[in-house]
Amino acid sequence: MTSPAAPPTTMTPTTADPVPLAANAAGFTVLHVANDEDVLLRPAGANDPDSGRVAVRVRPGMRRTDWLTRDLLAALGVDFGVTGSGRNADENLQLLPVRLVARRITDVLVGSAESLTPTMLTDLVLLAAAARTRLWLVTAPPVAEAVTIALGDWCAVEMTVGDATAAWPGLLVDPDGTPADATAPADNLPARLADPGEPRHLPLVDATTLLAASRRLLTTAEAGWVHRRLAAAVSGASHELSTDPDPAADPTNAIAAWLLDRYDSAGTLTQFLCDVRGLQVAGLWRGLLIQVDVPALLGTAAAAPSAAARTPAVWRRLRAYRLPVRAAACALASARLGSSAICALTVADVAPDGATVTTDGITVVIEPDAAAYVAEQRLLRLASGAVPGAPLLTTSTGSELSHKGLARLLSEARTELGVVVTSRLVERRAPDTATTLRRWGVAVTSIGPKVPGTPDTTTPAASQPTADTGTPSAAVPLLDVALLRRRKMELRLSRNDIAKHLGVTTAVVGRLESGVNHAEQPLGLLLRLAGMLGVDLADLLPHRRASATRPNVVASENAGADDRGEGPEDVRLLGAALHTLAVLVPVESLADVLGWDAARLATAINGLELAAPAVGLRVHRLQNRVSLVRATDALPAEALAAVLRYDAARTGLDTTQARLVHAALTRAVTDPTGRGGRGGRHMLARSNAEKVAAGSLGGAGMLTTDDAGDLCLTDDAAVSLLVPPQPRPGRDVPTDAHAALDPAQEAQ
Repeated sequence: MTSPAAPPTTMTPTTADPVPLAANAAGFTVLHVANDEDVLLRPAGANDPDSGRVAVRVRPGMRRTDWLTRDLLAALGVDFGVTGSGRNADENLQLLPVRLVARRITDVLVGSAESLTPTMLTDLVLLAAAARTRLWLVTAPPVAEAVTIALGDWCAVEMTVGDATAAWPGLLVDPDGTPADATAPADNLPARLADPGEPRHLPLVDATTLLAASRRLLTTAEAGWVHRRLAAAVSGASHELSTDPDPAADPTNAIAAWLLDRYDSAGTLTQFLCDVRGLQVAGLWRGLLIQVDVPALLGTAAAAPSAAARTPAVWRRLRAYRLPVRAAACALASARLGSSAICALTVADVAPDGATVTTDGITVVIEPDAAAYVAEQRLLRLASGAVPGAPLLTTSTGSELSHKGLARLLSEARTELGVVVTSRLVERRAPDTATTLRRWGVAVTSIGPKVPGTPDTTTPAASQPTADTGTPSAAVPLLDVALLRRRKMELRLSRNDIAKHLGVTTAVVGRLESGVNHAEQPLGLLLRLAGMLGVDLADLLPHRRASATRPNVVASENAGADDRGEGPEDVRLLGAALHTLAVLVPVESLADVLGWDAARLATAINGLELAAPAVGLRVHRLQNRVSLVRATDALPAEALAAVLRYDAARTGLDTTQARLVHAALTRAVTDPTGRGGRGGRHMLARSNAEKVAAGSLGGAGMLTTDDAGDLCLTDDAAVSLLVPPQPRPGRDVPTDAHAALDPAQEAQ
């Protein structure tokens, strides 16, 4: 067998003092720890690659060095169950020193070293020499004479078990089986990217009514978060749009650069969507209509490079790959390099530490937590004999990587580990301004001059209290179905992919997506599902806010509950059964299946009749059969009108509507004295198109009319557009947040 060539070694003189765990000098040291008392040691508890220490135990009966190198790679985080986990012994011998050097491993401990053969011991020492690491060999009696001689030839220092356990936290195990120095493990995971108070979902309304809708639909803390985030986005975007000295200059490049910068720093889609709404508000003050296709943004930006896809926890997942080529490809793609640039990179273009790469004369910075993978790939290519001008990323045969091959690498990382670093499999060119705006469905149109003044970006001390509209459902799924479906879409997984990974049928996966069989699944399956989707199991559990007050129907349920029954629990169970069956069911069959007597079933049906209207349902009786159907009058006319208004707001403004809002915004911040027009009036809606647009804006709760018949902002729109508070005499704004235009005034 061929071992890596070892550099000149520097042997350390024998000393009784313990060797501190510090950075190695040039060369390496081999330490022998004679465990003559056969103290129980646990190398797995001392393994800590992030601290520069790797510890393994020799398997009983091991006679091949490859098994030891595989165990050392596994201790570094390699998962031999994912793609690229071949059993090439020579490749592992070449890869291990590269991994040790790139990960800055200073110490390697091998327990039960008495099981090694002299040849394996020599190979291990040469591997440590190639990586310039300190090698600790722990032996327990009996030790064969050949191994003793080999240890004497290589080991420069004899250590005691006490010295080893002092240098390796977690190595010593008490008789009860727990580590002697066991402490509460530090939480190495980063803090959640979601800010305190951040809502899981932003109301899908237009920017002109976002703040007002947030106050009504979200909690006080969440509404305050939206206000602060939006105000900060408006302030930053306003500064970006005002930096160009030429007011007539095309702002497209500035807007695209601002969007890319915001998305790279946003930790969640809620943060980014709030920033986009802030950009739209700043655009209206600047006289620009910034149209955003929200479905396109949510569908493509969810998988684009962002802070959420570039956390230390996400990058650590890529340690599972034995070869660093996939991790290096992900690191380069997250730096917003196009496929052509990635495939054209050479070994000479990469800095020794992998922190930067040079393409077309431009130095690109690699994510700090991903730089080690680029450095590993560079070292591995040099170790294989590649010249500086050779490609950095290659196939298993050493040929240049194609665009299709790069896409496959990124796709494997996405489907196996949940690491998503590009919006598509890969793009030929790095996203530029035009590509960015087209991908996110952003269009910029000039609609008028700049509005005098500046938006009020000061945030209130406390947001107005809002009602919690969350109502517990009769049958709540165990998992967050929306997140499950969204991650499935982002990772482009099919039901067959998930079923194959979980070892179930596609029908089971379909019921998982529907939320009907969550309670039937074992915890192990749910953990595998969370790992495949690239989230924690805790993230898959729905976050529900407890309602401050229960509906009145609950009191009625409790009042009518039979002492022999479960009261509200019976009502929920009966409602879930009828909703699932969705047909008329004989009451005798229900009683038989549920194991209830007639009195308990009648009590539960009466309770369900009281509770069902709260969720828009009613109990339908036909002779001795019963079912749960939709209530025809479940939604009052006022609520239905509100739904239509929200839908009108969600679709965004067109150019005509934006001009009317821009003009009303200008009027809201200017002095009304001396306003032109007949009799001091200034009708904003002149043409038929403007009148239609004004009517739709009135229905959406954005514009209303004052006592003079002029169009003006509603209170909701004024708050959401950050209009500074100021007295505006002669304006009579209806108290209704969604007041519509008077038809008689609209006809004018």
